[in-house]
Amino acid sequence: MEKHYLTKKGLERIRKEYKQLLSFREVKTRGETPAIWHSEDVNPEYLAFQEDMGLLEARVLEYENILRSVELIRRPPKARLGEVAVGA
Repeated sequence: MEKHYLTKKGLERIRKEYKQLLSFREVKTRGETPAIWHSEDVNPEYLAFQEDMGLLEARVLEYENILRSVELIRRPPKARLGEVAVGA
């Protein structure tokens, strides 16, 4: 599994955005869904809604993956400040 290296501030930002996406998804799914059929053709509003929901779900899954595999970048001890490492 690929690790995602984040600072504490970056992790807080990802968590905040993730919660916002979940709230938005809940509102969007509880709202009025456009009808599938508009006369004999598929309703373009419904297709746009489905596309938006697909993009939203992909983003939620991406954030879930990041949050499952996050590793915090910490400041090294003073004795190791001269070494190059992730987060240096």
